[in-house]
Amino acid sequence: MRDILIDYSKYGIVFKEEDVGKGITMESAYNEEGNYIGDRDTARNLVKMGIKPYAIKKGGVCCIGFNEEEQKWYGWSHRAIYGFGIGSVSRKVTPGTKYSEISKPGTWTMQN
Repeated sequence: MRDILIDYSKYGIVFKEEDVGKGITMESAYNEEGNYIGDRDTARNLVKMGIKPYAIKKGGVCCIGFNEEEQKWYGWSHRAIYGFGIGSVSRKVTPGTKYSEISKPGTWTMQN
């Protein structure tokens, strides 16, 4: 099903059909600077969350984005996405940390 009602241009997203070899094509999403976002599903999910994607460095893969309405920055990978803004609390967590320990007070708070 095509998502014809989603305005990707508002978020600076364009799609390209790319030949990946052996007669196989793939539809990829890019931001307005030409940085790779991912497939159509990835772009759709970011737009549904109101996130305009950016790359940290020119020519890189988009892994951060901004939601204007929430005034939050988001970061993501193939496994998770997390948003933070002014007043968000961050906690230092190391691998193997139990979930019950994560709920303890944060180590720093974002300020304007």
